[in-house]
Formats: sequence, C-alpha cells, structure tokens
Amino acid sequence: MPEIPLQISELISVCCLKDIKAWEITSGFMVRNIAAKEYRVIVPDNEIEEFVKKSPSQFKVEGESRYTEQLKDQLFQLLPQDKKSQFGWYLQQFIKLLAIQDNESDAVVLIWDADTAPINQLSFISSDGKLIYYKSTENHAAYFETIQKLTGLNKIVSFSFIAQCFPMKVSWLNELCKELEEKFRMPWVEAVLSQIDFDAPNSFSEY
Repeated sequence: MPEIPLQISELISVCCLKDIKAWEITSGFMVRNIAAKEYRVIVPDNEIEEFVKKSPSQFKVEGESRYTEQLKDQLFQLLPQDKKSQFGWYLQQFIKLLAIQDNESDAVVLIWDADTAPINQLSFISSDGKLIYYKSTENHAAYFETIQKLTGLNKIVSFSFIAQCFPMKVSWLNELCKELEEKFRMPWVEAVLSQIDFDAPNSFSEY
C-alpha cells in the first residue's frame, strides 16, 4: 500500500452566509487545532467577499460554481417538489467530494464541518502513517441504502464514520469514482445521483 504523508495536505469546509457567525468562531479553532498545509472554504460565489473578511488569513475562499455548474440543474430536477428545500444540502455533499479531487492523488485531505469547532488539538494521521477516523452512532437508513446500491456493501456494525470530519487519501476517492463509472457506465456524479432515493429525506452522505 502506498505510504501516507504525515501531514494533512488540505482542510476543506463548505459554508454559506447564514452560518457566517458560527464560521467566524469555528474557523479560528480549525487553524489553531488542526495542522494542515492549506485551508479552504467553499461558498456561494456572491458571498466570497464577505467570507474573505470574516475568515482567518490562512483560509483560501473559493466560489462553489467551479463544482456546481455540472450538476446543479440535474440535481434540482431530480428533487421532488416537497424536497426542493434540500437542494443546498445535497449540493454540499458533492462539492466536498469534487474539491477533494482537486488535490494530488497521494495527498490526504480532511473534510471538516463548517459549524463545528475543534476545541482541542486533533490528529488525523498516526505516527505509523494510518488515517485516524472518528465514529458516531449515525444510523439514518437512507444513507446506508444508497451506499449499498452504489457499492453492494451493507452496514454490518453498530457505529458509522458519519461524524463532523473525515480524512481521505485522494487516490482512494479516485479509485472509488473509477469503480462507480465502470459499474454504472456513466460519470460518477451521475451514477451517484441515479441511485439516491430523493423521495426520502437526506439520502446521501459524502462520508
């Protein structure tokens, strides 16, 4: 197995203006307590200027249109009328995955929830080069039904890794996306969209 770098290459968060007061607090804790070579927050394009003002200088602020142009229309059409309010939530899941792929294949990227403050110093790579994951009791059935349809894997443990953070080696995500494209014979974003039950609430987690 390829060696894992001993430092997070990039911490990525996704946020929007309604959460900017929380972001002012959480982002400060991120740069203080999570060591990474780079920090990036992805926001709606028309909110970039405000986030530049409110974010620590270590953060690069980037507009989400770089990632959403290819899928936002299709996603909106797939959502039933009574689930249109979930559009932004679903969009964030895909933005994070697409942003990970912007990095070199041997890099380790950390996805961090924008509304969560790491109040203590945290490590995500052990001294022997293994990634460190946090567990939760999350058992939203729709998440795992989508995973099963995409990969054939069922949830067999009492816990899950759907927490406030998720480290990922870019090559692992690239490998998964390649397998989805080969299995469904379409781009991986479309493959994932095709397997989500949009009649159920919040049926896909990027974790």
